[in-house]
Amino acid sequence: MSTIKLIIFDLSGVCFSVEEPLYLEAFIKKHKLESQKGKFLKRYDEMLKRAERGQMSGIELWGILLKEFGVEASPAMIIKEMMDFKIPNVKVLDVAKKLKNDGYTVVYLTNYNKDYWDEILRRFDFNEWFSWGVVSYEIGFRKPEKEGFEYVLKKSKVKPKEAVFIDDLEANLQEPKGLGINTICFKTMESVTKFLETIPKEPLKESEWHFITKRSSIPPLTVLYKLLALSGELSKKLYSVSVPSLLEWRNGKFHWYVHTVEFNKSIKSATSLLSDPRKGRLHIEKAARCAEKLKKLVKGFYSRDLSKIATIKLFSEYNKVISIYSEGFVLGYVTWCSQTLQSRALEILSKYENRLVGIGLDRSSALAVLISHDKKTSYSVKDSMFDRWAKEYQSRLQAGVQDESWVKDELPLLHGEICQFLRKYEWIGYDYIGPVLSYTEILEAIRERKLKRKQRSASKKDILKTCALKKDEANIFEIISGLCYIKDFRNSSEDFVHYHLDRLFHEIGRRFDIDPMQVRYLWPNELRLLTEGCATFDEDYILQKMKYCSVIIDGTENTCLVGEEGQEKVEKMLGVKEAVEEPTGLSGVCASSGKVRGIVKVIENYEQMDKLKNGDILVAGMTSPRLMAAILRAGAIVTDDGGLTCHAAIIAREIRKPCIVGTKIATKILKDGMTVEVDAERGIVSIINKGS
Repeated sequence: MSTIKLIIFDLSGVCFSVEEPLYLEAFIKKHKLESQKGKFLKRYDEMLKRAERGQMSGIELWGILLKEFGVEASPAMIIKEMMDFKIPNVKVLDVAKKLKNDGYTVVYLTNYNKDYWDEILRRFDFNEWFSWGVVSYEIGFRKPEKEGFEYVLKKSKVKPKEAVFIDDLEANLQEPKGLGINTICFKTMESVTKFLETIPKEPLKESEWHFITKRSSIPPLTVLYKLLALSGELSKKLYSVSVPSLLEWRNGKFHWYVHTVEFNKSIKSATSLLSDPRKGRLHIEKAARCAEKLKKLVKGFYSRDLSKIATIKLFSEYNKVISIYSEGFVLGYVTWCSQTLQSRALEILSKYENRLVGIGLDRSSALAVLISHDKKTSYSVKDSMFDRWAKEYQSRLQAGVQDESWVKDELPLLHGEICQFLRKYEWIGYDYIGPVLSYTEILEAIRERKLKRKQRSASKKDILKTCALKKDEANIFEIISGLCYIKDFRNSSEDFVHYHLDRLFHEIGRRFDIDPMQVRYLWPNELRLLTEGCATFDEDYILQKMKYCSVIIDGTENTCLVGEEGQEKVEKMLGVKEAVEEPTGLSGVCASSGKVRGIVKVIENYEQMDKLKNGDILVAGMTSPRLMAAILRAGAIVTDDGGLTCHAAIIAREIRKPCIVGTKIATKILKDGMTVEVDAERGIVSIINKGS
């Protein structure tokens, strides 16, 4: 048998009792409809199928049914009473929970209309048992229609033979069998446990390394310290486990993998930490203090003339910075929990959708408001300045060519403010290797910026009052808001650190006659040996590293590899990938809802922004403040990385653009010139035309 990675459960009849037959029997008896029972059940079944495809609501279904059969009752109360008949099968749910904790992707696929499902969500927390799930009304297809199974396979990124579907009805197993999915007809717990005993005990055995991201322009030196810390004692103390990493650099492209088992455990532990309101707030505050401490230390030392400081002192101060820098990354690792928390947040808002409509909001826009923060960061300062400049000067900068010289002569006040801003904030968006924010870039941002309309929109207070969120529900949004803040603050702090470390790398390069970029390709111990005068490094060796090098970090012994031999070893560790059919799309996490078609433009770095035209689909590994001009022109945003608190997600919600994050493979699958449809609500990108 192939390695099983995905286990799909039916709910009614497997994980829970089947509530409808019992309730309908009681309803017919209560309202004396025995003589019309056949007609009543047939009519109910006809409308139920429509409702389960999202074509009508449960309230509408019962409204029509009650009118046709002359019964006076409340549709909402009927739905509530029906769900009282839903009883969990604890033994099955315990199995699902164990499978999830063992590293399998455990999913539910069920037929329900929205009103029935909202009532179920009020009663049960599915996050305890399942990784995620699909309800028929959300996708417009019912079991046993194959489209539902195809949707789950695509979203899970697994092959049919790597999945198992468990249902109590033999008729529901034929379509998944036809697709190549393994199936179990549930009759007793023994039928499930017997099959599961035949599954390999270690899911993902054939691929122990989980791909995280691919980025350009991240050389080894600085990022290595972060990931060494993630596999160290602080990570173990905070998240109960150290997380091994595998890092590759191929011709300037950085690839990061983490060990699957430890990564899953760390995310679970971090999510548990955040679920405690007091511990979560204290952790976020500690991460913010660490980022602030880092900025002060860097500013205090690297603002001096480095050419006059002894080499040993330079390296000593560098180590102090790196120590706090690494600590800040591990503390900020909790932001990786955002996808788990997002799932909870959206489930909570699903229960209040009818109330949200009353204040002009859908789930996505309500989420954006609830998780926004009003704390000041360097990014928010920049955004405020750019908004004001756009409001005051955009009309003057639209026509013709206006460069720095023109602005200096025609708009001297704006010129002075831009120069002052750059003196203080040119490092914003520096990322790892720059470049710095330029005068020309600011002018382009002012021209492209969309002016915000003055209109009264619902506030956090309005939403909390309207929905009357429970304390534990409100806490989820408060924690995510804190994560958004700490991610903003930490990223801006890292921009600041990388900007100042650039001066250090130039100074070390000057002293030892090495190109500054080559300095960044030294391992940490090699930098120490160089600055201590204990070693020199041949340029050919460093150029070979720039072509290919890798590091395997396991928390005890770290292995550094260079050249073709190292590349072959890493490829063997990752496993040879089987040839797969050319994909017709991909899936990820909905960060901001909406649906749009457009032409793909893959943006790997700041220099490529100009190729993106109005309405194009921006595809990137991840976004940063440096890409704002392109983001504002884009019709939608799709990224490899990120979750609810990433830059792309936050900005997309603010400017109301469709956005899907965390696809892992968007930059691999999507190519410039393709026409795609981005259906953000469903988290799916479909390839319409592959272009030229």
